[in-house]
Amino acid sequence: GGDSQISQAEIEALSTSASISPREQDVLRLISIGYSNCETAKKLSISESTVKTHLSNIYKKLNVSSRVQAAAYAKELRIVP
Repeated sequence: GGDSQISQAEIEALSTSASISPREQDVLRLISIGYSNCETAKKLSISESTVKTHLSNIYKKLNVSSRVQAAAYAKELRIVP
């Protein structure tokens, strides 16, 4: 049984999610469920510019250019349900 094999896609997803810091995961989780930068900042007790910095790092790491793409990726990486 090759059922225990992890697919290449899963390995890539795991290494990608591992490169995203816990704080970035928090930001990603909130924007994925529809929070604005402002709401995310309040919820995490950080400034809005910090949220934007986290987002730009997330975009680079995930190689995406929008919140919508980042949110889709977050689901794939199981950062959000």
